[in-house]
Amino acid sequence: MRRVITFVGVPGGDCECFCWEVDKETYTRITGSKPTRHDRCDKGRYRLYPNDILGDSFQPKLPLKVRVSVVGKKKQVVKV
Repeated sequence: MRRVITFVGVPGGDCECFCWEVDKETYTRITGSKPTRHDRCDKGRYRLYPNDILGDSFQPKLPLKVRVSVVGKKKQVVKV
Protein backbone atom coordinates (compact mmCIF):
# COMPACT_ATOMS: atom_id res chain seq x y z
CA MET A 1 0.00 0.00 0.00
CA ARG A 2 1.43 3.36 -0.97
CA ARG A 3 -0.50 6.39 0.15
CA VAL A 4 0.60 9.96 0.76
CA ILE A 5 -1.37 12.09 3.20
CA THR A 6 -0.14 15.56 4.10
CA PHE A 7 -1.39 17.31 7.22
CA VAL A 8 -0.25 19.63 9.97
CA GLY A 9 -0.26 18.24 13.50
CA VAL A 10 1.79 18.02 16.65
CA PRO A 11 3.09 14.79 18.17
CA GLY A 12 0.88 13.75 21.05
CA GLY A 13 -0.17 10.80 23.10
CA ASP A 14 -2.94 9.57 25.30
CA CYS A 15 -0.59 7.84 27.77
CA GLU A 16 -1.07 4.59 25.82
CA CYS A 17 -0.38 5.22 22.14
CA PHE A 18 1.38 7.67 19.85
CA CYS A 19 -0.92 10.01 17.98
CA TRP A 20 -0.98 13.38 16.25
CA GLU A 21 -3.04 16.28 17.50
CA VAL A 22 -4.83 17.92 14.57
CA ASP A 23 -7.62 20.42 14.01
CA LYS A 24 -11.21 19.31 13.38
CA GLU A 25 -11.05 19.86 9.61
CA THR A 26 -7.94 17.66 9.26
CA TYR A 27 -9.45 14.93 11.44
CA THR A 28 -12.63 14.86 9.35
CA ARG A 29 -10.74 14.93 6.02
CA ILE A 30 -8.54 11.97 6.94
CA THR A 31 -11.03 9.76 8.82
CA GLY A 32 -14.14 10.64 6.85
CA SER A 33 -16.13 11.26 10.04
CA LYS A 34 -16.52 13.96 12.65
CA PRO A 35 -14.54 13.52 15.88
CA THR A 36 -16.30 12.45 19.05
CA ARG A 37 -15.67 13.78 22.53
CA HIS A 38 -13.31 10.82 23.09
CA ASP A 39 -11.08 12.05 20.26
CA ARG A 40 -10.77 15.53 21.79
CA CYS A 41 -7.62 16.67 23.53
CA ASP A 42 -6.85 20.20 24.71
CA LYS A 43 -6.61 23.45 22.75
CA GLY A 44 -9.33 22.51 20.25
CA ARG A 45 -7.35 19.65 18.76
CA TYR A 46 -8.29 16.02 18.18
CA ARG A 47 -6.27 12.81 18.38
CA LEU A 48 -5.43 11.14 15.08
CA TYR A 49 -3.95 7.64 15.43
CA PRO A 50 -1.98 5.63 12.85
CA ASN A 51 -5.02 3.32 12.42
CA ASP A 52 -7.09 6.36 11.42
CA ILE A 53 -4.77 6.75 8.44
CA LEU A 54 -4.02 3.10 7.66
CA GLY A 55 -7.44 1.60 8.42
CA ASP A 56 -8.47 -1.14 10.83
CA SER A 57 -6.50 -3.76 8.92
CA PHE A 58 -3.22 -2.16 10.03
CA GLN A 59 -0.84 -4.81 11.30
CA PRO A 60 1.59 -3.66 14.01
CA LYS A 61 4.50 -5.42 12.26
CA LEU A 62 3.77 -3.87 8.87
CA PRO A 63 6.75 -1.82 7.62
CA LEU A 64 5.84 1.85 7.79
CA LYS A 65 7.74 4.94 6.69
CA VAL A 66 6.86 8.29 8.21
CA ARG A 67 8.58 11.44 6.99
CA VAL A 68 8.40 14.52 9.19
CA SER A 69 9.32 18.02 8.04
CA VAL A 70 9.39 20.98 10.39
CA VAL A 71 7.35 23.82 8.88
CA GLY A 72 7.74 26.43 11.57
CA LYS A 73 8.49 26.66 15.23
CA LYS A 74 5.75 24.30 16.37
CA LYS A 75 4.04 22.95 13.23
CA GLN A 76 5.03 19.72 11.53
CA VAL A 77 3.98 18.13 8.27
CA VAL A 78 3.73 14.36 8.41
CA LYS A 79 3.57 12.19 5.31
CA VAL A 80 2.54 8.55 5.74
